[in-house]
Amino acid sequence: MSRKVLITPECLYKQPGRHVELFESCGFEVCYPEDITFTRGLFSFDDCVKVLAPYDAVLAGSEGYPAEMLDALPNLKVIARFGVGYDPVNVPHCTKLEKAVTITPASTHDAVAEMTMGLIFAIAKSIIPNDISTREGAWSRVVLYPVRERLIGLVGLGRIGRSTAIRAKLLGMQVIAHDQFADPKFVKEQGIELVSLEELLQKSDYVSLHAPMLPETKYLINKETLKLMKPDSVLINTARGGLVNEADLLVALTSGQIRAAALDVFEQEPPSPDNPLFQLKNVIASPHMAGLDQVSVANMAHEAAECITQLSKNQWPEGKVVNSELKTSWSW
Repeated sequence: MSRKVLITPECLYKQPGRHVELFESCGFEVCYPEDITFTRGLFSFDDCVKVLAPYDAVLAGSEGYPAEMLDALPNLKVIARFGVGYDPVNVPHCTKLEKAVTITPASTHDAVAEMTMGLIFAIAKSIIPNDISTREGAWSRVVLYPVRERLIGLVGLGRIGRSTAIRAKLLGMQVIAHDQFADPKFVKEQGIELVSLEELLQKSDYVSLHAPMLPETKYLINKETLKLMKPDSVLINTARGGLVNEADLLVALTSGQIRAAALDVFEQEPPSPDNPLFQLKNVIASPHMAGLDQVSVANMAHEAAECITQLSKNQWPEGKVVNSELKTSWSW
């Protein structure tokens, strides 16, 4: 009987590519949900189980995998996340049930770094409001903000943070970072100062979040930490929506406590159309697209497919399995 894999990310829906070729060459039947929006997490529990039940592996998008759902999916062996975040998956329960959870750490960092810099430029150079006003017949000559010679504080110096740091340095920005696990060699080579979160928030002109979503990082940016930021500073979040308390951010933006924010991620995704942040002119919103460009999508899909196919052969994709404690006992 052939093995079956379900591919849920919308951008991969019924799209050819190296990932499909790899699956088929390894004897997998490649399938997709009937509804392209399945991955948005809007289906009922019973409907999700019905969709997922037939499959040995899932190349997974944003849909959730809580404990009770995992219990209802005895055939599922691998959840290969399309990206580096895995907060929608109950990893401890996957480990208990001997289901491997993988990520694609080698594929997204450059794309997210590019988006981060793009959002910084969009705010500093007033690209969106000036486009709108010029189309409406206005001719705004309000002086813009510089990016060069400004200080960017990176909260998190993993692959994405490092990729952002390199780009910021090349643009003439000063870079500081907060990360207790930062690579000392990289920090020294790039001349980056490691500081406390408090000092980073107090000093930075641009605060860019690149931390994972963990219990200890939930609402990392809140009423108290926002008070530490400079009045003309900008918050950039291309990491996870749960890092920022949106209610507190709304107050900070409307009161002039900080100048602006650019958000690629939200507490609720998709966010409600009546999210009050969308009414603010000093907010740029993006639909969780930072890691999705043509190159990164192809690379993530292939990397995730490699994880599934290797595990199906009882080979271990080093550095890509979140619950690595399964290594010694793994058997497809």
